[in-house]
Amino acid sequence: MKLLDERIWSLFRRHLQQTLTYWSVFFSFGLCIAFLGPTILDLRCQTQSTLQQITWVFFSQQFFLLVGSSVGGLFKKTLLSFLSALFTSTLIISLIFAIIPLCHHVILLSIAMGVAGKAMGVIDTIGNLQLVKLYQKDSAIFLQ
Repeated sequence: MKLLDERIWSLFRRHLQQTLTYWSVFFSFGLCIAFLGPTILDLRCQTQSTLQQITWVFFSQQFFLLVGSSVGGLFKKTLLSFLSALFTSTLIISLIFAIIPLCHHVILLSIAMGVAGKAMGVIDTIGNLQLVKLYQKDSAIFLQ
């Protein structure tokens, strides 16, 4: 078991910068997923919508997360396209979170969260693919 631990630590140290970059991108992904739950009542007041209307924001985010996951696979050709897509998606998420306070209609909020969802899907796919490519058979521990 000790030999396995040493090999894992050696792999981690060798790929430290890339791993921390992908983990930080996953952190932004997690914040986006967790954002809607605790703020749903405030967003409902901000958009002056009913509870049934505001739930479309959840649907929009999750549907476009699915679309973004599919689109993310298109960037698998080169490392440059991977990194460009990660940078762009992270930037889009930051911009969307900056404009959420300006969304005073549930439709605008749904569109904004749909765009963020698509970026989140790209992040999820690319981050997972890159970690698997980086660590290959030992990737499970780093994906967790």
